[in-house]
Amino acid sequence: MVRSELGRERLVDSGKARALGRQPRPTEQTIVDTATALAGTSRLGGGAGQA
Repeated sequence: MVRSELGRERLVDSGKARALGRQPRPTEQTIVDTATALAGTSRLGGGAGQA
């Protein structure tokens, strides 16, 4: 879950992916997509799973 990752620092290297031509997703788009997915569940108090 996202909550358990908050405040954690991850030291990762995307050098191999970049060497293969892969680019990371834009941070803003990732946040929007995550919020949209969570809004569709009961995790944010709405969407499917709520009676």
